[in-house]
Amino acid sequence: MYLMPLFALVLGWMIDGRDIPGRLFRQVKPFFIFYSAVAFLMFAAPMLLRVLNAREQVQARRGVVNAPARDTVVEYVQAHVAAGKQILVYPYLPLYYYLTDTAAPTRHEYFQPGMHTPQQAEEMLAEITAARVPVVLFEASFWEKIPTSWPEHR
Repeated sequence: MYLMPLFALVLGWMIDGRDIPGRLFRQVKPFFIFYSAVAFLMFAAPMLLRVLNAREQVQARRGVVNAPARDTVVEYVQAHVAAGKQILVYPYLPLYYYLTDTAAPTRHEYFQPGMHTPQQAEEMLAEITAARVPVVLFEASFWEKIPTSWPEHR
């Protein structure tokens, strides 16, 4: 997914097809375009259906967000922390910074175990200590996500 912008560029060149020589590609091109469109539609369908079936609306500082369930975290942060102030979201949910119009107390938006160097960890701890962050959001269920996000770390 992180490399998708590069692949999209190549896909665009292939769909354009002006630089691809040969009669075979010109004959196959309509099928290739159809296949690409259907494949992207199938990738998008679950996300689109999830949004269309969302039952709750969360009123965030950045606007209204449709969600499958009520999000009390956004409500809590907005009730207890002014816009533009610092909070710490640990280990990884940087979207809350955007939704609540708050900022991370470090130059890193997240800290995941094993993803940063020991020096970065020490730097972040010093910055957090100096900032005296009033609210820390800890995602206790993060460890359940590791096997699906990083299968080799089961």
